[in-house]
Amino acid sequence: MLKLQLILFAFTSILLCFAIIPQRIYSQSYGIAEKYPGDIGIENDPNVLFAENFEAGNIEEIGKHWDNVSNKDGKVMQISSDVPLSSSGKYSLQMTSTLGENTGGHLYVRLKRPVDTVYARFYVKFAENNSYIHHFVHIGGYNPPTPWPQGGAGERPRGDDRVTIGIEPHGDNGRYPPPGIWSFYNYWHEMKVSAGNRYWGN
Repeated sequence: MLKLQLILFAFTSILLCFAIIPQRIYSQSYGIAEKYPGDIGIENDPNVLFAENFEAGNIEEIGKHWDNVSNKDGKVMQISSDVPLSSSGKYSLQMTSTLGENTGGHLYVRLKRPVDTVYARFYVKFAENNSYIHHFVHIGGYNPPTPWPQGGAGERPRGDDRVTIGIEPHGDNGRYPPPGIWSFYNYWHEMKVSAGNRYWGN
């Protein structure tokens, strides 16, 4: 079994909350969140594998919740007070990619136990001038698991080593305003070959 990991690649966006929940919970009710209005206390539920609300108040403390953080020169991530009116929290995390300085950043965590299927829920706000996002939110598994996101771009997994499922928003060079069109970018052992005999997410 591949142990699932979560990685957030975010560019010119604001992430508000993230929770990962096993599949079986949703087959029994309207979802685990109905027990936690405003998500208050949801991180303590035994069925929640991971939750982040960015209420720690500073980047260093938030980073302790994750296995790996990419925040080049401390310029990618910052705490923001921009939250939805219905949010129970005071803060969000803003992640900004600056052309010529960095390619954005990421947060990566290994889930605390192996599972076959999970549900992920998160809130995000894109900057009005957002145009291109190379990678966004990914969930996957590595065998063996590592405390950092692995590479493998252009290579098809064997079937017992890794699998990743990613959300890829794109605006088609400004044709579609943020959040654009969302598609999947997946690496798995039956993926189809692309041009140049390489394998790109499909």
